[in-house]
Formats: sequence, structure tokens, C-alpha cells
Amino acid sequence: MPKRRPYWQKSNTKLSTEALEARGYEVAPCEMVIPHTNIKRDLFGMFDLIAMKEGDPIIGVQCTSVGNVNARLKKIRSNPKHVTWLHVGTGAEIEVHGWEYAKAYAKGEPREPRYVERHIKRGWWDDWVR
Repeated sequence: MPKRRPYWQKSNTKLSTEALEARGYEVAPCEMVIPHTNIKRDLFGMFDLIAMKEGDPIIGVQCTSVGNVNARLKKIRSNPKHVTWLHVGTGAEIEVHGWEYAKAYAKGEPREPRYVERHIKRGWWDDWVR
């Protein structure tokens, strides 16, 4: 049976949504739950969220725990659709948000979430791959 998150912890997707909205982005979830299976499927196999803001490129976001950031980066880079995503219109970006809850120092002290953010942007290697 999977380990349940404590009642006071928010999901990684919710934490990323709040962080992006604080930066002024409009955020939409794009992860799909397959009925009766409890299996989640990401948009294009890469994204949990899509974020947009006027004047900035659209961002595809993968939400995970801090320990899985490198695995998610590898998964996205191995997906051939990531090159197409980076070349859409005037450009798009990919962000991977890794979340963890800091340990509380005193009993009863609230634990604040913190995160690591990694970007994949259009670069010379993407043009070479195409």
C-alpha cells in the first residue's frame, strides 16, 4: 500500500501551482487520471502543469520530489517531443520543480516546503538534434 502524505502536506503539483501563481503566471493542470486505475498520465508524457504569462514564453512544468529531479530531467530529455516543445512558436520552456519539506526543529513547529528548480531551454544542441 502506498505511503500516505500527512494531512498538513500539500501535493507537489499544488505547491508548484502556488509558486507559479505568486510569480504572476496563470496555471492549468494537464495531468490526467485514468479512471478506475489510479494511474496518472502527463501531457505529452512530460508535464503536470502548463503556465503562461503575457510577454513570457509558455512553460511546461514537471512536479516531483527533490530526490527525483535528475530522473525527471533524464525522462524529459529522452522524450523526442521535448525538442518540438522547445521550438513551438516564439519558444517555450520546460521547468522541473522538486519539492521537499524541511525538518521541523521544535516539536509542533510547522514544516515549510522548499524546492529546487531546473530549466531546459532551447539551445544549440536542440537545433543539432533536429
